[in-house]
Amino acid sequence: AAGAPGAFPAPCYSPRQQLLLPKAGVVLVGDAIHAFPPDIGQGVNSALSDVVMLGEALDGADGGDGPMAKLRAALPAYEAAAAPEAEAVARIAQVGFPYQYPITRERSPLQKAGWFANFLLRTFVLSKLLPRLFSPAAIVLVQRPQLSYAQVWRTAQRTTRRLQGLGLAAALAAAWPWLRRLALPLPPLPLLLLPLAAL
Repeated sequence: AAGAPGAFPAPCYSPRQQLLLPKAGVVLVGDAIHAFPPDIGQGVNSALSDVVMLGEALDGADGGDGPMAKLRAALPAYEAAAAPEAEAVARIAQVGFPYQYPITRERSPLQKAGWFANFLLRTFVLSKLLPRLFSPAAIVLVQRPQLSYAQVWRTAQRTTRRLQGLGLAAALAAAWPWLRRLALPLPPLPLLLLPLAAL
């Protein structure tokens, strides 16, 4: 095809997965509740996960007054389970692997280099040296079937906060001699770094 490459829309999700009407129920699964480019290769997996959650909600629902009663009981439980997963998979898609298409590669070479440095640091250095503190990148974590998308996102975010804390600590340590020369009333450097230990 001879044409300019197109762009995928930004990843998105719906916080609502069901609608109960007086005589019907509507359930959304797959791309209807979480749409994202194929960057992370999780489209079919996430849709199947939605179907499993819906099946579990239906299995656990009381069907006392027939199919509609069962559906009415199941849909809120499905939504409670599916909403955090839909948000998490959309967030993972935002950071998963955004630089595989020409349109995003050309946007910012510096951002691309930063993404790859972050990916390599998390996946091949920190998560190997200190696995209890640092996780691999989210794109690697989604390949672990025992983790839900919400668990992957929380794990990746913990590592992000810890890396931000380390960056702040490094910047503070580098600026410390200069700050001391200003003769400001500053506590000792270790006391300033204590809040970062909670990350």
